[in-house]
Amino acid sequence: VERIERVVPAGTEAITGAELTAEDQTAMKDSMSFFFVFLTMFAAIALFVGSFIIYNTFSIVVAQRTKEMALLRALGASRRQVLASVMLEATFVGLIASAVGIVVGIGVALGLKGLLDAIGIDMPAGPLVVSMRTVLIAAGAGLGVSIGSAVLPARRAARIAPIAACTSSLAAFGSS
Repeated sequence: VERIERVVPAGTEAITGAELTAEDQTAMKDSMSFFFVFLTMFAAIALFVGSFIIYNTFSIVVAQRTKEMALLRALGASRRQVLASVMLEATFVGLIASAVGIVVGIGVALGLKGLLDAIGIDMPAGPLVVSMRTVLIAAGAGLGVSIGSAVLPARRAARIAPIAACTSSLAAFGSS
């Protein structure tokens, strides 16, 4: 670098390959920071909207199963057992959905990398790296949102009185 700096024209800088690589990496990181912020905001909005969808789904499930849960209560199931059954269902749904989401997310990442390459934005060469930390955060977020969104419907299910198993049956006999 010192030998080359002596012969280059004024206003031109001579740097090593390592310095050029470091500058390029910094520039790439800075130019992609907007993309990181966009994806983070998209993820937050998706979790927020997803929580409402899951809440609504479990509310509908509890409403449709009112008679069944009341029958369980009439047969001796405690409120805690009914609550646990709905929360266990939310846990299984959260685990399965998180696993599917992780696989789909990896596919989307590969697709985005291909898209960016196609439009001329050079990404670093090499395979897609998926760390265990990323998988654990995604699974934890999916499971947490599923369980958190099912708490209120599960509590509503636990408050179903055992007599509710008979009310719709009695109404059907009274109209005959």
